[in-house]
Amino acid sequence: MNSPHDYSEICISKDLILRHLNCSTKEEAITYLAKLFEKKGFVLPSFRDAVIQRENKLPTGLETKPYGVAIPHTDHDHVNRSAIAVATLENPITFHNMAQPSQEIPVKVIFLLGIAEAKSLPTILSRLASFFQSPKHMELLIGAESESAMAELLRNELIQEQIL
Repeated sequence: MNSPHDYSEICISKDLILRHLNCSTKEEAITYLAKLFEKKGFVLPSFRDAVIQRENKLPTGLETKPYGVAIPHTDHDHVNRSAIAVATLENPITFHNMAQPSQEIPVKVIFLLGIAEAKSLPTILSRLASFFQSPKHMELLIGAESESAMAELLRNELIQEQIL
């Protein structure tokens, strides 16, 4: 059995990554990613709507360099098994700032989180924040030539290299 600090159970797969997604709204992008989760059985059908409702009340946009990011998520009640889906966007779309909800942020990368254990979420958010606060990591992610390369980078940086 895995310890509470073992995050290797979080699925980060090329099947959950969309490169150059062309969307015009955050709802559309969240829907694309949520459908990937649902097809694979990671989440309940209620997940998508719950994420959008939470995003509208508690925005997750972050101004980072060189690209704005968003980390939409919802309660673990809507999740069967933990996973992270990622979309790089063809053109930035607007999310509201986590720290200043009235401020809009152009977002280029979305990390949709489906986390089955509520107690894991703060650590996962912290590790993600460390990842995308590094311009080097973000450039490597955006510049990756395949979904497989993106998944490998994320697994290496978020899961295998963890210091918990």
